[in-house]
Amino acid sequence: MILLVGSSNDDILYFSSILKNKKEVSILNQFTAYTGEIFNQSVILVKDVYSSYVSGLVTSYIIEKYMAILVIDVGEIQAYTDTLSIGDIVIAKDVYISDVNLTDVEKVSKGQIKGFQQSFQPSTEITNSISEALISRSGINAKEVSFISRNYHPENKDQLNDIQENNKLFGIQEDTVLSSEIGGIAVAAKLHDVPFAAISVVGRKVGADSQIEDYLHVLDQYTNVGKAVVSVIGEIGRTDIVKM
Repeated sequence: MILLVGSSNDDILYFSSILKNKKEVSILNQFTAYTGEIFNQSVILVKDVYSSYVSGLVTSYIIEKYMAILVIDVGEIQAYTDTLSIGDIVIAKDVYISDVNLTDVEKVSKGQIKGFQQSFQPSTEITNSISEALISRSGINAKEVSFISRNYHPENKDQLNDIQENNKLFGIQEDTVLSSEIGGIAVAAKLHDVPFAAISVVGRKVGADSQIEDYLHVLDQYTNVGKAVVSVIGEIGRTDIVKM
């Protein structure tokens, strides 16, 4: 079983539209999910997953109940770096949890949970496969960026003062984006030893208002993301890109 996690219905709409033998199921009596097949691979889609508190629990539950072998986070992302534009497709190269600071009680770095590394690493094989599929299917080069997990959407950059310095988050030199779900997914995947990946569309920029044209552009890009992810799902089972 492959798990695709989205916040809104729009995030999973493309996958839901091509899901064969689709069946609606309830997760923890709270969340709507759909099971079915894509290219003969068993898939489960879950929506309305907001915050890492929820995403960690939902991801763990589905991994255990449905024996998920891979988790892919999809949907919209908030850009922190000015070099990113609305509609850019980004793929996570690492994940940092910004809501954690145990430095006063443990010998850890800011954002680090004791017993874990400071950053979580998505599956290189899956990430590369999605990037290649995106180029092949849509001619788009995704940007590999750092995903910063934050349990709220900041209205301006001043609300990130605890993790930013000189316009950099955690001192990261490259592009960064903010996600309110990826941290919980990364922790759950790590604890269950299941690979994960994240591919998103920049829908908003910190401190900037979104326009209706932006929303429509994001929806168009969701289709390109969907085509790439579906291509990778089709490869699983025919290749060994998922290491068990």
